[in-house]
Amino acid sequence: MKKIHPAFYVCAACAILLFTNMGLTVNSFSIYMSYLISICHYSNAQVSALTTVRSALSLISTFMAAYYYKKLGMKKGMFLSGIFVVMAFLLYSVADRYLICVLAASFAGIGYGFGTMVPIGIMLDRWFAIKKGTATGICTCITGLSTFGIPSLVARNIEKNSLSQTFRIEGIIIFFAVLLAFLLLKESPEKAGVLPYGYDRRDEEITKGKVRKNNEDYLYANNKNIGPLENLYVVCDGVGGNNCGELASKLSIKTFTKFVSKLEK
Repeated sequence: MKKIHPAFYVCAACAILLFTNMGLTVNSFSIYMSYLISICHYSNAQVSALTTVRSALSLISTFMAAYYYKKLGMKKGMFLSGIFVVMAFLLYSVADRYLICVLAASFAGIGYGFGTMVPIGIMLDRWFAIKKGTATGICTCITGLSTFGIPSLVARNIEKNSLSQTFRIEGIIIFFAVLLAFLLLKESPEKAGVLPYGYDRRDEEITKGKVRKNNEDYLYANNKNIGPLENLYVVCDGVGGNNCGELASKLSIKTFTKFVSKLEK
């Protein structure tokens, strides 16, 4: 049985994080808005402001993502972004005042900014030498699943139990999903001791040159007029593996430049 390439596990982890950090945090979260108004007695303006806070923090986090991942690394950074989302839902579950909801929206925005397309793009680029677009498309499509069935389940549990319990349950589910993604993620192909999916080792063998003690190449640079040309620059690559490659390249340039100099202007 053929072994599954680690890149597919990384793709699955990225899909899970997009589902939690984007799908559940943004796409399906709108179902909570009406209940925050009816149960918590917040105004439309207050609930709308939560979305604004989340969007603002996600934008700031996106701009800081490069520095964030440089300090933490991809695997730890992506896991922590998921924890921000978990904290957001848990804060919503215990919110007894509007300020806590604002803090929860801030955590949601940070998780969204640090844990969605920026790191996903980096990881898929690292792990897939081919079919990067397919992998990205799969991850993106998974987020759409959050709008199918999730809102109705959320509404049913809120009406049957409570708003705070629903936030808490979803936060716990997100935690285990993020934990699964963390276990599936691998920092890079180099650290995992494998090549990216679809990488052809022969390409490397073709382009990688041998290191020699002597330079067999020859460079000719002339900024003055030569024959019909205003200037002339030539690089001649010595034939590796044969004797006197440096002499062959030098003689080739000497012959060529002599020929050019005799051409009519």
